Formats: sequence, structure tokens, C-alpha cells
Amino acid sequence: MNEQLVGYIGSIVAGLITNGIQGIFNYITKETLQDRIACVIESVQKLYEQEYGYRDDSLFVWEENIEYYTRWLAEGFLPRENEAPPLLHGCDPERGVSQEEVGFISREMGRLVKEDAELRSLHASIVCDEIYRMLAGKENSEKNKDYYAYVKSFGSVLFLHKTEDKKAITLQDTYVKPGYDIPAASVALEDGGIADIEAVLAGFAADSRNRVMIVEGDAGVGKSSLVSYLVFQNEKKLLKSGEGIFGSRCVFCIRLRNLTMNRAFMDAPVQGMVEELGFRTYEEFAEAAGKAVLLLDGFDELCMMDGMADFAEQVLGEAIRGFGGCHIIITTRPKFLSIRKLKEEGIDGIAYIVLKHFDLKKREEWIEKYRKVCDSEELPRLERIMEIEEDASNGICDTPMALYMLAAGRITDEAWDNPWVLYHQIFRMELSNAEYNRLFAGSVYSHAIGRYGEILYRVSAEIAYRMYLTGNKQLYVNEKDIEEIVCGLQLDAKQALGQIVRRCYALCNYWKNDEHKGISEFYHNNIRDFFLCEKIFYELEEVYKSFDPACLRDDRMREDTIAKFISRFGCLFSNSSLNDKVSEFIYYRSLNKMLHGNEDAFMQKEMKYQFLGYFFEKMFVNGAISSYQYDGRRSLHQENMNVLQCTVQIYRHIYEPYVFCGKKRLEWFFNAGSEMNDMEGLPYLFKPVFIRTPLTISSSYSIPVAGYADFNLFDMKSADLRYGMFNHSKFLSCNFSDTILVSTDFSGAVLRNCRFTNADFRHSSLAGADITGSSFENCSLSGTTLPDGFCSDVEEEQRDHLTALLQRREEGG
Repeated sequence: MNEQLVGYIGSIVAGLITNGIQGIFNYITKETLQDRIACVIESVQKLYEQEYGYRDDSLFVWEENIEYYTRWLAEGFLPRENEAPPLLHGCDPERGVSQEEVGFISREMGRLVKEDAELRSLHASIVCDEIYRMLAGKENSEKNKDYYAYVKSFGSVLFLHKTEDKKAITLQDTYVKPGYDIPAASVALEDGGIADIEAVLAGFAADSRNRVMIVEGDAGVGKSSLVSYLVFQNEKKLLKSGEGIFGSRCVFCIRLRNLTMNRAFMDAPVQGMVEELGFRTYEEFAEAAGKAVLLLDGFDELCMMDGMADFAEQVLGEAIRGFGGCHIIITTRPKFLSIRKLKEEGIDGIAYIVLKHFDLKKREEWIEKYRKVCDSEELPRLERIMEIEEDASNGICDTPMALYMLAAGRITDEAWDNPWVLYHQIFRMELSNAEYNRLFAGSVYSHAIGRYGEILYRVSAEIAYRMYLTGNKQLYVNEKDIEEIVCGLQLDAKQALGQIVRRCYALCNYWKNDEHKGISEFYHNNIRDFFLCEKIFYELEEVYKSFDPACLRDDRMREDTIAKFISRFGCLFSNSSLNDKVSEFIYYRSLNKMLHGNEDAFMQKEMKYQFLGYFFEKMFVNGAISSYQYDGRRSLHQENMNVLQCTVQIYRHIYEPYVFCGKKRLEWFFNAGSEMNDMEGLPYLFKPVFIRTPLTISSSYSIPVAGYADFNLFDMKSADLRYGMFNHSKFLSCNFSDTILVSTDFSGAVLRNCRFTNADFRHSSLAGADITGSSFENCSLSGTTLPDGFCSDVEEEQRDHLTALLQRREEGG
């Protein structure tokens, strides 16, 4: 490239960058940037001319195009494939440049930029430089250190963009202010519900009626990002006009998880907070602060880390009174802070808003911002995200974090139609990639992440199971739990691994600065339920190792194997039933494995031998809990019920892809005619286990728990089976006399030689059912759809039609 053009590049760079940039890695001078840009353009020019057979007359020699590409690069962006440079020909005006050639140039330029760490991170460096200049002389202050840390975090590179194959994108690039609700428990807010959240919070500082604002929101919804945004905007306005977003008020910030919870703090929380702010006494703080705004971020984190939930409001109340000259904004997750208890502590004038998950409009706003800065290969993914229906967006694309993982992750086409594949690709495939080395460069973690990818995934599954053991009432684990999990898995390098687990981005991690106390939680309950599904499959794989097909021919060996299965299931699932979302993940996991023909080893055994019918029958008849000691809190009946319900949930949804396509049927009981009917209270145990709300997959597809199964020779006399869904199940010679079957679905079922004498069958469905040889004497049938589709609200019409139908069936048979 000739000196004239290099000089031209230099003049453009100088116009954009006066002196240099405080880059992410190094200070970038304008001369360095000029040389790097010139090198990229010259390299791509040569590649272009070689590819298309031109020498020294390509579009790169024209100043208009040099300026076009230089401005793109100098601002830290890359040209899009669908955009063209101003001049589309070289020396020959008759020759046009095709879109293919423009695309070639863009791709090659993108490749070279990504190979250059300074250019790849240039855009983020510009953002970093803006903040660096904004905070010049302030960021090293011992006062208000958390505040300046939040300002800088607004320009931090997002974690999936710290890799060497992605352009650096910052929080500032993608930030979208969340919507909010004002609960009935809150006091009135001026413009509440109309103004955006920044205006509401800015107005709060001048509100004479309210001095405390609680900002509540779920994990991952953007509470800490909101704090970063507020303090960044505050510094920006201060620099411009001398007043911040709260007017002339000073703004202070405390990241509450950085506080050390001990007796001294409990006795004097105000002093502990003052010291965190860098002051020796409250008087010193008050003199510097005047009428200030105090941001307290993460009250829930403080509670969870230090176990102070029982008296949190008492400590917070004292802190609020202590900072009497401040308007205080507190962020927290739901259920950690009680306004009622605060009022009991004498704190009045409490405003309260709840940050909302993203709706479609907010999703569109986020995507539009991301579209402006992302790599071109990510654009099709954004279109797929927009296609996700709003009622199916929960946990997938309804928070900034979820949207980001979808947009920046390596998501295949299949994942958009299968939630399990989607979550697996995000949390398993990403976890095992070496990009984590960029997160922990220069530390022990940088060498271990890729090697521990599978272990991190397994640890996440164990964490989800820990939460299940509490009935999902405790949605976090602490450092002791992490240590127990790592030890329980008998892993090597426990100390290093414990640190890696804390940085696993499947978790929303809150750790103290000294990294000895902290907690971890999942960004969303759906992520927790996904990992609980994975835990279940780990356990199924393990328990089926004890199954030898030879046991089916040896009574003693079979009984021993059954006992092992029952003991393991009883140990695992006695605490509660499973959330529907877990069942959904189980179904989609099984569907994916079936479609790809790569079933897990345990599933191959189960499909071939159907051992389910052997052990579940014994579990159902004899109980699922092998050892039990009453402790005043536990209920043997409920624990037994939990195990039965979980077992049914797990296997029913594993089997669904196979039964739906006609490959298998569910055999819950192999000896129904003998042992089952001798069981006292069979109908009363059957109902809570099998008659449950079906899992809805779509508006036209649901999975009935008792569907596609064989229930033969059962005596259900006088049972209450209303609302049961027995679609396509088989009932041979069963007794349903005097049974309540209101609103029960037997569509497609086989009901041969069954007795329905005096059964209440109103508003049910027998559509498509085989009722050969069955008797319906004195049944109530009004509103029931009969096998041929006939339905009437008139009882006599129903009975006459059913009698004629049975007669025709008998004659035809």
C-alpha cells in the first residue's frame, strides 16, 4: 500500500482519536491503530486481487473506500455483508463489484480483525476509554469504591465475548432499561407506571413522602445492571453539566455482599456500611455526603450468604434510620425483604417496585441494540429469537441474560424446536469450550476449565438436586454445599475446582471479596429444572448398572435387583414431586435421543426388557421407603407418595416419544391380576399417583400421565377417578362398578370386558374406544362422547345409542 494511502488512513484515525485509547489490554496510540488498520486493509486487498484476478486496480485503491473501511475499523465495528462500499469498481468504470465480492472482503476483514487482539477489542476499548476519562482522578479513591466499580462494569466486556473468536461487546452496547410494576403494597409514586424506571428513580430522590425505595426482581432480570446504568449515567451527566441524574445530590453505592457479617456488624450496621464506603465515622460521611442517594445492591445476597434472613429487616431498619439524611434505594430478589416487617421496625415512607421480565417489545429493543454491534454470523440467530412466541419465552428469552446466551451461544437449528437441546447446547457445549481461559487468564483456572467441562456440568446437576431436596424452598447453595458436592463426586483438585464452580455461568454467582463466603444460585428456575433433569438421567444410568437381564430368569436375583431399584428411588425422590418443567425437559431429552438413535445405555435396557413393571409394582404395593425414622416433621405416607409420583413422572415422559409412535406401551404392573387386587386401598393410592394434570407441550399436544399404559384386571369398584386421562390405555376385564368417572378421558382406549355398572360417566369421552364385551348398566352418560362420536345431554338418548352400538359390535364380532 503506497505512502499516500497510509497517510490518508492516518488522517482519518487522527480525526477519530485525538491522542490514544485506554484499551482493555494496553494503551493504544493513534499511530499503533493506524498501522494495524493499514495492515488489515492491505492484506485484504491482496487477498481480494488474488481471488478475483486483479492487480493494483481493486476497489481498495480508491480513497472513498479506504475511508469507508477505516471508519468501520476505527470505531471497532466490521462492515456487514449486505452493505456495500461507496465505490463499486476499480479503474474500469464498466466493471461492477458483485455482492459476492463485497461479502468476501467483509469476511476476510473480519477474520483478520479477530486475529488481532487490539482490533478485536477496539470497540470495547473505546467504551473503556470513555469511562477511564470520565473517572480520571476518581477511580483510585478510597471513598465510594463500589460506586466506581459499578461505573466501570457498565463498560465491561460481556462474558461470552471475551473469547478470541468474537468481537468484544460491552454491557453498555446492549443495555435496555427494564419495565416495572408497582404492587398494591407500595405507596403511590408520581408518574409511577408511566415514566421509565430511570425517571421514576430520579424523581424518588426529590420525593418528600418516601425515603426508601425497594427494587425487587428475579435473578437475571437486571437489578445490578440497573445500578451500573444509573451510576454511569450519573457520572456522564456530572461531567457534562455538574449535576447528576439525582440533581445536586451525591450518589453512594454499596455492594452488600462485600460486607462482613459478624457480631460487630450486627451491633452497629451503620458503622460497617460507613467503613465500606471508605469513611471512619458517620459524621465524616455525612459531612461529605450532605443529602445523598445511597444505593444498596443485593440485599438478598447478604441474607443468603450470612444466614441473617430471620432478622434482616431489623438490621436494615437500623441502617435506614442511621443514614437518616439519605434517600435509600435497595435491590433484592423476591421473598427476602418484607415491607411489613420493615414497618414494624418503625420504617415508613417505603416505595416498592418490581422489575418485570422482558416482554416482546423489550425483547425487540434488546435485539435491535445487539444487532448494531454483533458479528454478522449472529444475525440469523436474532431472527430466530424474535420468532419465539411470547407465551413460550419464560426462562428462554425473557431476561437480558437469557437473551444474551441465546444470541451469543453456539445454537443449532434443532435447538429452536427442542428446549432440552437448547439448554444443553448453552450449558454443556459452552461450558466445555476453551473460551473460559479468557475469563481467568493468568490464573490456575485458565488451564482447568476445558478439562473440567463435564465435571462442571455434573456439579450443576448436583446443585439443582440440592435445591430439590429442600422442596425448592432454598434456591441457593453455599460454600459448604459446594465443598460437599465436590467431595461427594470424589473429584481431584478440589480446591481449584471449587473456584471454577463458582465461576460457572450456568449459575448466578454471589461471592464475597475474600471468596471464602458466598452462595450460588441459578439465573432462572428453568435452568435449575433443566439440571435436575440431567441429575435424574445420571442416576438412572447408575441404577441400571445393577440390572442384569439374567435376573428375569432367577427369582432371588430378580428380588435383589428390585430391592436395589426401590431403595435408590426411595432415597432420591422422597422429598417432593417434580416440577412440570422437569418433566418437560425429560420428555424433550428422550425425544432427542430417540430421533438420533443414541439412547442412553439404561434406556436401551429398559426398552428391551421393561424392568419398570417389575420394580414399580413392588414399590406401589409394598411401599417405596425402605428405612424410616419419625422425626416429628416427616410423613411416611407423603414421602412414599412423592417417590411414586416422581417415578411415574420420570418414566411416563421418558416413554412418551416411544408410545406416541407406537413402538412401546407402558407396563406399570406385571402381575396386576394377583397381587395388585389383594392390595388394600388400591383405588385410593392409584388416584394421586396416576390422575394428575397432563403436561402441556403445545396447544394441540399434551401428555396424560395414565395414557398409553396397560391396566388389566384391576378392581376399581367405588373409586373416585374423576378427571382421569387414560387416552389409548388398555383395560381388560376391569371392574369400574359404582365408580365416579366424571370428566374422564378414555379416548382411544381399549375397554374390553369391563364392568361399568352404576358408574357416573357424565361429560367424559369414549371417542374411538374399544368397548367390546363391556357392560354399562344403569350408567350416567349425559354429555359423554361415545365411541362413534355421538354425544347428547339426554340420558335416554345416550343409553339407547350405546346399547345399539354395543349390539352392532357384538353382531359384527
